[in-house]
Amino acid sequence: ELTRLRGALSNRCRTAFYQKGMKKDSGVRKLLGADLDIVKKHIEDQFIDGMSWDNWGADGWHIDHIIPLVSAKNKKELSVLCHYTNLQPLWAFDNLSKGGKH
Repeated sequence: ELTRLRGALSNRCRTAFYQKGMKKDSGVRKLLGADLDIVKKHIEDQFIDGMSWDNWGADGWHIDHIIPLVSAKNKKELSVLCHYTNLQPLWAFDNLSKGGKH
């Protein structure tokens, strides 16, 4: 799970920087602001009924950035929004319905 979690978060942050035309200078650990064990627990602590690591994915729940990464206006804001405290588990339908809105 930690390898998958690291990969997913790293890819999402890298894509966000790329889409904004910015270079990602930091590794995912630095952007998250914590070790992956802490990030995983942070997400687990927010699970609601029915959520588990077994149903994380397209048809289950997603890792959502509470304040969307697309809302960042500059590199500093984007780096702040990648922090693990801006993450929550959200059912796939709700996350896709949310789009780039809070």
